[in-house]
Amino acid sequence: MGILYTVTPLDSEVRDWLRLQEIAFPATSSRWPTRAEVRAVLEDLRGFKVEYTENGPGHRWDAFLSDGEEDGNWTLLYAEPHDNNDDITCVYFEKGEPTLIVAVLRALAAVTGPFMLLPDIGCPPMVVSTSRSVPEIVADHCTIDTTSRKWQTLLSGARGAGPCQ
Repeated sequence: MGILYTVTPLDSEVRDWLRLQEIAFPATSSRWPTRAEVRAVLEDLRGFKVEYTENGPGHRWDAFLSDGEEDGNWTLLYAEPHDNNDDITCVYFEKGEPTLIVAVLRALAAVTGPFMLLPDIGCPPMVVSTSRSVPEIVADHCTIDTTSRKWQTLLSGARGAGPCQ
């Protein structure tokens, strides 16, 4: 069994729910990414191999991301076009390294606006935006050893994983 990470843009319903939970979020607008935007973020990961499972335009596709190291950074991204339209691509993640998932979503948020990331393990959601670094976003969910090879690989390969500029 692994953790399923649900992703959603911050529409009015999500914002209302976050307010009820007393979870802060940025006031900027938000939307689902396009297929091209997701692919561009994945292709921009330096030092990571991305293996795609394609099913053609307008159909679900998957991407396995890995730094190739034993016990390294990896995750599985699922992308589902809304109503077979690649201009609205819903994404979610199954298993893998939370910091890599957040780094991918943070890079997407630079184009689409913030996301809510909700692990299915009963913990509070993470609001992913460019206004906070990856360590700040995941601080309540996992501990990062910033001196580890695993973190250094992610820091050098995923744009925006480090401190906010």
